[in-house]
Amino acid sequence: MLQKYPTLKGVCADAGYRTPMEAFVRNILNKTIVISEHISQGWAIIPKC
Repeated sequence: MLQKYPTLKGVCADAGYRTPMEAFVRNILNKTIVISEHISQGWAIIPKC
């Protein structure tokens, strides 16, 4: 992934990916990760990372 996107600064992910994705991004890619929390009901706009 880093060879294809060398300027990647961080990753945004859904709360469903918290456990596996968070460890991979922090430990293997050595990048920042922002996890969006569960939205109570329906659709909502989530701010960009």
